[in-house]
Amino acid sequence: IMMIGTYGSNGENNIYVGGGLYEINAATNILFYTHTTDTSTGGGSERMRITSGGDVLIGKKANKNYDVDDLI
Repeated sequence: IMMIGTYGSNGENNIYVGGGLYEINAATNILFYTHTTDTSTGGGSERMRITSGGDVLIGKKANKNYDVDDLI
């Protein structure tokens, strides 16, 4: 799986997150986590998700039954 990649050509410089060029497997979901407290370094909570269908969910954990109200 490709995490982060870069490519530049003809005056353009691109950053690829979760997939990109060549024959590297792309991510099916991209999840963003932040920590839940200031006193511990373990754990965290999902804060945002980009699904393979292009949906962006913020503040609610994505699942197969998410509401359109969950989408930004």
